Amino acid sequence: MLDLQEKKPTRFFVDSTVLRLGKWLRLLGIDAPLAFRYVEIPAGACLLTKKRSILNKTKQAVFVPFDRIKEQLTWFASKFPGAIKKENFGSRCIRCNQNLISVSRETVHDRIPDYITQTHKAFMMCPMCKKIYWKGSHMERMEAFLKKINFPIEGEP
Repeated sequence: MLDLQEKKPTRFFVDSTVLRLGKWLRLLGIDAPLAFRYVEIPAGACLLTKKRSILNKTKQAVFVPFDRIKEQLTWFASKFPGAIKKENFGSRCIRCNQNLISVSRETVHDRIPDYITQTHKAFMMCPMCKKIYWKGSHMERMEAFLKKINFPIEGEP
């Protein structure tokens, strides 16, 4: 099992047992791709899993001891302090984990609802899957959820 005191991973692979945690980590701006079967985990990264059998196969696996997302996020923040930074929120594609790029309203106006085009100025796009993102009420709900569960975020009092 990964020695968390020695290493501070900056990349977290997730397997099929913790898909929702992976989605949340990507929402939070953390590099957290899905680890398909037999994917080699690079040095400096770790695999988050609920499969105990994997723990015997690699020293880079970390067991996620909770089932509910609230407890998983709180556990993650305590195991990997400093990994989550507010300035990174919304910087990754939740589907394919790519860093988002800034795009103009004109570039995406035909791919998003008219109301969004009229009420938002800043848009991001995934360079791989082409999904369009903007800071809407979903980000406010995400931050409210994190505050509700007393989730520690680096850079906040």
